[in-house]
Amino acid sequence: MNSAEGGGVDQTLIQEIKKLEEAARQFQLESKYVEAIGILEELLKIKKMNFGTNSKQFTRTCKQLCEICNILAVYYLKKEDVNSALDLLKKSEELCENNELGQAMTFNNMACYYRRIGKMRTALNFLQKALSIESRLQRPEIQADTHLNICAVLSQLNKHELALNHAMSAVILLQEIMLRKRLDPASNSDEEEEYQTTALGDANQKDRTAVLAIAYHNMGVEQEFLRSYPAAILSYKKAVNFAEKHLGFEDGITQNLRNVYENAKNELDVAVFKKSKKAGATAGGKGVQASKYYQGTKPKKGASSKQPAEMYDNMMTPRNEMERVDEAEEEMHGLDDKLEEQKEQTLD
Repeated sequence: MNSAEGGGVDQTLIQEIKKLEEAARQFQLESKYVEAIGILEELLKIKKMNFGTNSKQFTRTCKQLCEICNILAVYYLKKEDVNSALDLLKKSEELCENNELGQAMTFNNMACYYRRIGKMRTALNFLQKALSIESRLQRPEIQADTHLNICAVLSQLNKHELALNHAMSAVILLQEIMLRKRLDPASNSDEEEEYQTTALGDANQKDRTAVLAIAYHNMGVEQEFLRSYPAAILSYKKAVNFAEKHLGFEDGITQNLRNVYENAKNELDVAVFKKSKKAGATAGGKGVQASKYYQGTKPKKGASSKQPAEMYDNMMTPRNEMERVDEAEEEMHGLDDKLEEQKEQTLD
């Protein structure tokens, strides 16, 4: 039966729903996401039958299930279980049909999946879809993260000017957000808090400034690839300043950014590059290695045991020589993806 929300519903049913919702919340708090998904799927069936798919009850559970599917998908990606991750992300896509914020979150994680399996252009397509949604919803706090993810993908595709543009867009958005909050601390909307809870965890002012440090770092990497060495050093220095101030001196990200800045300052000394310009031109070219010193995003042994937050990993562009993507091979991947999509649509 299809009952109206709030009236004419069996109280026994209401109690059963409350009990299941509380159990799902508890499992989520305990990070028992598989168990939480099982309960929420059962709840969806009950709510669909009694309230309908257009009800607030049904929509609320869809949002919660979408969130958990994304959390668990990211976990599986970290464990290299890409098939399980993809299954969850496809489920999330179905659940967030009427939830644009959920779509943006899912598309971002879809991009992580395709980056993990080496399909960079497909990853870029998903990130552009996410950015389009975020721009339409006017959610700069989310757009900045997506700009940095796009920057990292474009950099790996050797599109360094475009990558720099996205890093700069992230910097501008983050600076505007922080200025607005400084002028009006109460400006944080309920919608922003909702997204921060579901997609970013304990996101706050400290988090946004940490992301700004990464944005400056990415700017430096792309400026260095484009041979704008003084600008690159300045960007690396800004990244260190923000990280030291808002993450602390012993944080893993701070240590890496400090190493990047110190190595860049030594290696990219303007006078040295002027003297070695001819030699550098011979060794350089499109996709030139930015530096041989930076060793990725993990702290050195003996340094702080803290690891960079997982949510930052996809945003940060490594300064070391990245794996380059063969564009012809990527085009073939894109064709394969389209054929797979057409085959699935035919089967459906």
